[in-house]
This record gives sequence, structure tokens and C-alpha cells, in this order.
Amino acid sequence: NLKRYQPDLVMLHPGQIDAYRHSTGVFSEKVNQGIYEADIHIGMVGKTLEENGLLENTDIILTSDHGQLDVTRRINFNVFLADKGFITADKEGNILDWQAFALAGGTFLEVHLKNPEDKILYEKVYKYLLHLRDEGIYGISEVFTKQEIKEKEHLDGDFSFILESDNYTAFASNAVRPILAAKNADDYRLGAATHGYLPDKGPQPVFYAKGPSFKSNVSLEKGNLIDIAPTLAKILNVNLDGADGNIMKELLKK
Repeated sequence: NLKRYQPDLVMLHPGQIDAYRHSTGVFSEKVNQGIYEADIHIGMVGKTLEENGLLENTDIILTSDHGQLDVTRRINFNVFLADKGFITADKEGNILDWQAFALAGGTFLEVHLKNPEDKILYEKVYKYLLHLRDEGIYGISEVFTKQEIKEKEHLDGDFSFILESDNYTAFASNAVRPILAAKNADDYRLGAATHGYLPDKGPQPVFYAKGPSFKSNVSLEKGNLIDIAPTLAKILNVNLDGADGNIMKELLKK
């Protein structure tokens, strides 16, 4: 297809490393195998470009969307909200009614309010979440309001709060006991390792680039994932007005 169509943009997602980390942990022989397999796929692309005279005129970018942290316990956080009366569920775990619900995303939680405009409910839930944080045993280390997390990490949505893990706890969304959820490699949130935490923790995502658009032997000490899209848009001459990130001009040729 590269030879026949010569598209302006090709995006490939070899997901072995991510899957192997979820099932075996951040570092393992299985993860090493995943690195080897990804390297083979990258080599296949490079060989195809080279054989068809396209390599020298092609920008090749290797990046990832997150790292992962090893997980040692998994908590059904909605049990705590149910204990406080914010969720009503039957014995099978079916939600009958709710005022606040925590949607699990690996090592973070989105807390949604049934009526976000209810200021009394908002304050009650916020106060309870801060209490759970301060107790230090419920798996959360930080509580962010919607405005705080938007300013800090450009994260937005219809949630009211974001809860950050204590670095070794992942979350499930059940509202009935048991509090501790079972390890489950089939659920990305509940395997041996997972993601969703603040980006300054754990192994960092990579960004490597080579090609006619990029300078050689240039290294940035740190970058932001939100800078990738405007940088690639610049290379493709695509207008991306309104993007949160910035073009990584230090890496680009004039």
C-alpha cells in the first residue's frame, strides 16, 4: 500500500508492549519480546520505504501516548460512595439511583454528579473526597476540581472531579462489596500494570523523529504530549488553530 498509494500520512499502532505490560508488569521478559516485535514492524516499514525510493523523503516518527505503573491492588471506589449514600445499588451491583458516581480509568477516577449544578451536593461530595484523600488508605492521593485539572493537564469533560491514584492502586467501578477487585488481565485497568496517572510519574512516553523535516542530533529534555499534534500538523501544512499544544520548533528545520 505504501508503494501503490504513497499516502501523505500513515499511522501504525503496534500494541504489543502496552498489552504485555498490562498482563505482566512494566518490566518483564514478555515486555522485552514486545520491544523486539515492535522493532520488526518498524523495520518492515523502513525496508518498504527504502525499496521504493521513499525513505529519504519520509519523516518517520516513533512515539507513545503514555507509560505504565505496576499495580498491587485494585479498588471498587464506588463502594465508598455507596456507603455514604451517594449511590443506591442492589445486591448484584445494579445501580438503582445515584447522586455521584466514580468512572474508573485505570489509575484515575472521574467523579460525575447527577446534577452538577446542585451546589449543596457538589460541596458534600467534594468534602467527602478530600476526607478520603486525607485518610490515606483509600487509594487516592489528590483530588482535582474540573477547573484545576483543566488548567494543570488540559483535561476536560463532563465530570466534576478527578481523583489521582496513590501510585500503586488501580480502580474498578463496582458499587457493591468486595472493596478489592480481582486482578484481571482482560481489563486494561485491572492488570499487573496500567496507566491514567499524572504524566510526571513512571516511565515516560518517547518521541523520536527522523526525516527531511527534522534537524539531526537535537534533543529536548522534556516535552508534552499535547505538542505532538501541532508539530505534525505543521509538517503536513495543516492548520490546527485552537490546539492546546505548541509546535516543537527546536526539532524542525526552517
